[in-house]
Amino acid sequence: MKKIIALAVAVAMIFALATISAFADDGHYVWNHTGSYAEDPWSDSFRIGHDCPTTGTIRFKTDVSFSKVIFAKIWATPHAVVTLEVLSGGNSVFTGSFELFNADNSSGDVPDVEVDFGKTLPAGEYTFNFSVPDGYYAFFAYGSGQLPDDYIENERGHAMFGLWTTDSGSGFVSLGVVLEEKTIAVFDGTGSADPQNLQGNPMAIVVTVPEGYKLAEIIGQNSPTWSNAGGGSDAIAEVYAWKGDYDSSVDGALLASAEITDHVDNQDAVFVLNNQLPAGQYLVEFTATGEMAIGFWTFSGAQDGAIVYRNGDEVDSYFPKIAIKVLLSDEQPGEQPGEQPGEQPGEQPGEQPGEQPAETGDATMIVLIVAAAAVALVLLKKRAF
Repeated sequence: MKKIIALAVAVAMIFALATISAFADDGHYVWNHTGSYAEDPWSDSFRIGHDCPTTGTIRFKTDVSFSKVIFAKIWATPHAVVTLEVLSGGNSVFTGSFELFNADNSSGDVPDVEVDFGKTLPAGEYTFNFSVPDGYYAFFAYGSGQLPDDYIENERGHAMFGLWTTDSGSGFVSLGVVLEEKTIAVFDGTGSADPQNLQGNPMAIVVTVPEGYKLAEIIGQNSPTWSNAGGGSDAIAEVYAWKGDYDSSVDGALLASAEITDHVDNQDAVFVLNNQLPAGQYLVEFTATGEMAIGFWTFSGAQDGAIVYRNGDEVDSYFPKIAIKVLLSDEQPGEQPGEQPGEQPGEQPGEQPGEQPAETGDATMIVLIVAAAAVALVLLKKRAF
């Protein structure tokens, strides 16, 4: 009986490991504290309202994309409505409000307050702007093991929060770090519009590559093929220097291009350029080259200055859901020779207490060894008796 139990335990351990591995990339939170939050709304909490202004900011930089934020706990006036605006590069990329009320005790004291952005924000530097109406307050819980001031810049006190991501990375990085690569949404889109098919109707957009980076990829996010699964959904992206209008730009030299073939419906259409381009503005034109449909999902609106062309004519009724991947340029101003941009010290901050790091190879090996040892022990006993 003991032999059967030992074998069952070993098999269960291996099965559990396989299950964990299968779901390892589903997503996880990265935290700006390494400890737990304190049940103390006063000592060092980030506060808006009451004895502080009704607005406040938190600035940080992350090396992972994220789609949600969670605050460990907020103490607030019952039914207080907190507005959160997320800024990136001075532009608003999200604005939303949430009401704080705990029905169990008729208070505004709520743990695990989660805000879903409804989209994925790329790695980069962000500012959270918080506000409450006059006469209301919200105190955000602080925690132990907060990251240094050059990681998180709080207007007052500090708040413990996590970012939901499917990426591997440190989570939070120093505000002075230059990220080696990042993905940037071309349009700050709003609303939704019909998907646009490229067949017979080339589409062009203007993209901006930030200083210190070079353009490596152009990504159609979840690009549709109108359910085609038989291949032939092909397209090419061609990149020109932006000269202020469509005709002047495409009359110039072709700087880079990329092709995709047999695109799979609603997967990212990743155009990997044959030539990486330095900081600046470019016109990118997409043309279907296969016999089957391929195109882009679109927004119905976008920020001022967004430029889209269809068959060479400017349009303003839809904006394709496209992002660019940029890489750190070889030379960075003020960088020390031999320094690796974005490299962090050996300790990786930002992991939730008790959470396994994204790389689990060592832990996997240990569990497998223990499981194998259990099996071997049973077999040895069986041979001995």
